[in-house]
Amino acid sequence: MEMGLEEEEMEEEYNLQSTQKGVKFMSFAYILGVISMGFMLLMSVTALAGISILQSVMAMACGSGILTLITLILFIVGVVFTFLGRDEYTLEHAKKVKIALALLVVGIILFVLVGVSPFLFLSAAMSGSGLGAAKMMLYGIQFMALGGVICLALMSVFLIVELASSGTKKILWGGAGANIAAPLIGVILFIMVVEQMITVSPDLMANILFMPFGFSVIGYILFLVGYRKTYTRIKEGDLSGSSEEDELAVF
Repeated sequence: MEMGLEEEEMEEEYNLQSTQKGVKFMSFAYILGVISMGFMLLMSVTALAGISILQSVMAMACGSGILTLITLILFIVGVVFTFLGRDEYTLEHAKKVKIALALLVVGIILFVLVGVSPFLFLSAAMSGSGLGAAKMMLYGIQFMALGGVICLALMSVFLIVELASSGTKKILWGGAGANIAAPLIGVILFIMVVEQMITVSPDLMANILFMPFGFSVIGYILFLVGYRKTYTRIKEGDLSGSSEEDELAVF
């Protein structure tokens, strides 16, 4: 009997520690995400100030590529740890953690497809497939990227939403909304440019870069706040909820 109790206590402690580690890794991921998106936002501001768009894009790609990769790795580690500790809490929490894991997998697959799509686009262009085929491929890249972001945004909510208080849930859904709005705005502007609904200019290109990155920074900050608050609740063992007013206070 004592052995059984000890094993049960050890399992509970393991699940608790796994969940804490998962939320902590996700928090670190969003810290890096804020830095990465902030850097991109800064580069788009310099483009608005008149610096070459090409230089800005190259600087963004070089400056944020490594951070983005590290952020993705932290996402994966965070989700895995939270998945391992899912049984410590409610069945609804365990169910949503499983959904979060599935969303992460789908999101990664979509981003991998986005990564290899430019090579397919160049191959199609060189083979003379025609402007229509090239345009459809560009649209495909945009919508796959949008789908990947939606998956990761929803994953970030489902992963801890059952552990968050009502106020923090609003913060998490706000972060998801901002993160989804970012690529959605980019896709809309991209379609308008490709379909020649608007005239392309350096200022317009800078704004196409600025608006999505601005929303991304807001979304990452909201997620960081939501995960920070939820981590504190888990660590203190207080999942009974606190006042909505306190939870909506960012710091």
